[in-house]
Amino acid sequence: MKRITSLLLTVFCLLSVLTGCNISNDEGYDYKDSYDRLYQSVMEHGYAIDALEKDTAGKFAEGEICVCFGDSLLGLPEAPEDYASVIAAETGLTTVNAGIGAASIAKNPNEAYDAFSLYRLADAVVTGDWTLQDSKVAELPLSNSASRLAELKSVDWSKVSVVTLGMGLNDINDGYVIENADDAKDVNTVKGALRYSVEKLLTAYPHIKIMVLTPTYRYLYNSNMGCDEKLYNGNSYEQYIDAIISVAREYKLPYLDLYRTIGFNAYNFKYYYLQEDGTHLNSKGNARLGKRISNELLREFN
Repeated sequence: MKRITSLLLTVFCLLSVLTGCNISNDEGYDYKDSYDRLYQSVMEHGYAIDALEKDTAGKFAEGEICVCFGDSLLGLPEAPEDYASVIAAETGLTTVNAGIGAASIAKNPNEAYDAFSLYRLADAVVTGDWTLQDSKVAELPLSNSASRLAELKSVDWSKVSVVTLGMGLNDINDGYVIENADDAKDVNTVKGALRYSVEKLLTAYPHIKIMVLTPTYRYLYNSNMGCDEKLYNGNSYEQYIDAIISVAREYKLPYLDLYRTIGFNAYNFKYYYLQEDGTHLNSKGNARLGKRISNELLREFN
């Protein structure tokens, strides 16, 4: 970028000299205005190139690890169709698919499911004690949960560069309380459990770069409506999305609002989602999702 900026400034200087020679005798010519406009044009060109270079940055260094926490949106599909595999192909990161079906951010009343809630996984990562998860994994709904757990347990967290936190679908679906005004880290609430998890991970591994991902659009076949038409324990889908985003902002973490920016909606979901599902993505949906996340990871962290 320094070389490009230097080149642009050289062009600017040459243009200034040439322009000055050609119009120095024009009566009433505002030299300062011309100078300012030309300088602004050159600098805007430089900013545009800078943004382009950032958006098209190269891949991550070989061996950098990204752990992708998620629910069944990530956990259901297998490689190479899961979005963790797409991220690996697009970014060069070595990805770990830590997507567990039925997992939530906050405490789940089902003990087996709760063992894989984000705050419980954060505890296990930091302490290295996976006893709870080992004792409950056989009770989970997806048959690949044991292999997901085994891969997660094998991670050397001192070598992890990036973490994506992509849960929340089950919290919304079950109408979990968003926040406890008297306890900012109440793990029974969405915001409290997310705060708890972020603090646990970053306190133990401050070198890790975290990106928060919101849930995507859903179509509720059983109710014959979109997720944005329904209330969940009195809260809208968007209120949960905004709650997740607000915690990311509190901790100065980059986030990706997949609900509003991925482009899945009531008019095209059948193209991107599994047939008669409305929640889980097909190969086209996972490819689009993985590329969207990859672009953000490269832009923010590389």
